[in-house]
Amino acid sequence: MRTNILTCSVLTFAIVAITGCKSSQQTSVTQPEKKPAASAQTVTRLAADELKHLTGEWSVTAIGDSVLDVELLPVVNLQLPDNKNETNKNILLCYANGGCNTINGQFEVGDNGIIEPSGEFISTMMYCPEPNFDLMLGQAFADVKKYTLTKASGEQTLSLYSSNGKKSMTLRKHDSGFLNGAWRITSINGKPIAADTGMEMVIDLPERRVHMNAGCNIVNATINPMMDTPNGIKFGNMRSTRMTCPNIELEYALLQNLEKVTKCARSGKKSTALLEDASGKVLISMTRMELDENNDLQ
Repeated sequence: MRTNILTCSVLTFAIVAITGCKSSQQTSVTQPEKKPAASAQTVTRLAADELKHLTGEWSVTAIGDSVLDVELLPVVNLQLPDNKNETNKNILLCYANGGCNTINGQFEVGDNGIIEPSGEFISTMMYCPEPNFDLMLGQAFADVKKYTLTKASGEQTLSLYSSNGKKSMTLRKHDSGFLNGAWRITSINGKPIAADTGMEMVIDLPERRVHMNAGCNIVNATINPMMDTPNGIKFGNMRSTRMTCPNIELEYALLQNLEKVTKCARSGKKSTALLEDASGKVLISMTRMELDENNDLQ
């Protein structure tokens, strides 16, 4: 997702609550009482390594008591400032999308699980179809006070708590970032694929896009995290050119197996990735492609 703060007209969530997008999710939440942001002196500095564990792209699986049962979950991206210094070294920049509008703001993080908004969160003001969780996200951000971070089965869970001690948001992050980059397909259903077959795939996780050479035809697709499965992923919206090719059976096998993939795994090495079905059967194995001195894939 884009992380630059938008320059279009923005209003605070206090105003959004009155004039923003209309949806059942938005109108069912009461705007919390606005409280002044904590000053830097009230937050004990957090170790840099611990702060980094909070960074990255998180999928929102629950807001308050509401579990989000939608295919495309809201996304929250937490990042460290580029120009890190003494005054902002405890700051996490927050870029979020609840399904339509982009929400920007920042948190100040401290020891003992302290996390508080530093200033206002602002949002674009597009009219949004349902499901849309923009306002719910903004209201939860405004009252965040504490967090807990846990890791199990290859994924992390970040829980945010409001001033009354109740859980206001649950976010999850897969350990699937290793998939980002260029790959050569080395086997399909256990059958080795020769390098000169030319089956290659480029995965862009931040943009959730896949571009591949299936051996002859060019294929574009999407890739999305599936938060109900550890390291769960789903390939979809596959669109292919329609040339007649000598190894067309292999291309069909590749596309059919991609549709069955439900999760990914490493094979003990950073340079090898396995795409598996729900039972754990390896459908496709891939080897990472590196850049040569001319920045060409090899």
